[in-house]
Amino acid sequence: MVSNLYPPADDNEQNTNSGERLVETVYSQLHQDILFGVYEPGSKLKFSDLRQRYEASTNTIREALGRLVAEKLVDAEGQRGASVVSVSPEGLHDITETRILLECQAARLSIAVADLQWEGEVMAAHYKLAKAEELTHQDHAQYRNLLEQYDGDFHRTIISGCQSQWILRFHAVMYDHMLRYRSEALKVIDDKQRREMLERAQHEHLRIRDVALAKDADQLVELLQVHIRNGKEFAQTSMDFGNAD
Repeated sequence: MVSNLYPPADDNEQNTNSGERLVETVYSQLHQDILFGVYEPGSKLKFSDLRQRYEASTNTIREALGRLVAEKLVDAEGQRGASVVSVSPEGLHDITETRILLECQAARLSIAVADLQWEGEVMAAHYKLAKAEELTHQDHAQYRNLLEQYDGDFHRTIISGCQSQWILRFHAVMYDHMLRYRSEALKVIDDKQRREMLERAQHEHLRIRDVALAKDADQLVELLQVHIRNGKEFAQTSMDFGNAD
């Protein structure tokens, strides 16, 4: 019988691990709720409401909010609590151009070292995205979360070979911020506009897949720029930024 090389964790360590898992769970739920527009931009995040919704202590909520503050999704307001970061045309422009800068550079780096494994992953990611797009055409409310998951997976797969964890990390933050704007825009458009947006994105994703697999870095970058800026234009024209020009 092989002896146990490691002593059992003591109660304090177990409690610490349990607390960390709870913080991660609350963070993930609150993060998704902000990205998908459950909490409006600029809205107050009251500890009493958050404790009830996420069934967690004030300390756990505070730690989760701290991570969201670092990601610029939440503004800390000292003793007054916290609020969801507001949206603005300037913010949308900045996020869009930063995402383009990161994603296009990462795409070039990824194409430069692309191999058969990467090609298979791109094809698989697009297959799931295409299926989610079809389902979302049938029932947007039911399948929208799935669509967003596979949309993000597809873009991340395209740039996965860039060999820079910093680019990937900052790109993920920019992608999330654009998702938040998209969520707000989707609240105010009608079914016809939603269908047109989905059809355009579906066509663009297919072209991005084909060009990526052809390993044409210049054309891939051009398509990504158009695709990302179309997303910005969709949000810009759909949202009401206080009648800002």
